[in-house]
Amino acid sequence: MDKKNTMLLTVIAVATLLVAVVGATFAYFSVSNTNTTTATTITGSTGKIPTITITKSISDLKMYATTYDMKKGETDKSYYATTKSCTNGASCWEEDEQSHKVATIAITGGDTTAKYTCSGKVTVEVTGVTSDNLKSGDMFITLKGLKDSGDTATTSVDLSTLIGNKAEYDVDLAFTGDVSAHDITADVWLVNKHTDSTGEQNYLADQTVTTKIDPTGVKCELQPVQD
Repeated sequence: MDKKNTMLLTVIAVATLLVAVVGATFAYFSVSNTNTTTATTITGSTGKIPTITITKSISDLKMYATTYDMKKGETDKSYYATTKSCTNGASCWEEDEQSHKVATIAITGGDTTAKYTCSGKVTVEVTGVTSDNLKSGDMFITLKGLKDSGDTATTSVDLSTLIGNKAEYDVDLAFTGDVSAHDITADVWLVNKHTDSTGEQNYLADQTVTTKIDPTGVKCELQPVQD
């Protein structure tokens, strides 16, 4: 009887051991899991706020033509306004046309791809003389840089047509932020028309012609992005 009990216990023990081993084997089977990812960073940013300034880049212009400058024999000679300091009674002018910066539009701090437009009026006014003292062909003004084509867009006006008439000239500009500055320029000049000894321009003697160029009506703005 003891042998039978011993055999039975042995069988039970072996069966229990097999169950334990098989169970443990299944328990240690698992899925291989490898994660090689890293965190994804999404960076959002906005465009820079630009600063648009319109400034006057020069001092007021002057021109003084003496009686000798206006003598016979200098027909069609032109005397151009200057930024030089003038001494009373002495010739004070430039030999050639100048491009004096009456307004400089500057953009700072914005994106180079941003688009801008500038519009408004530049006004020109002539005072100090009447049509008896300033006649057709005596004096002229040239404005440049009012349009997109820059200095090739030239507006030339006979100043005699502006006496008592404040003229307005349209500004129509469009450019991107990679253009750091744009100039609106002007020049004024006097023409010697003497062709004989009759003193045909004596009406200009002892006259002061004041030409005022006013770009304060020009405004610039940032344009929205087009789809």
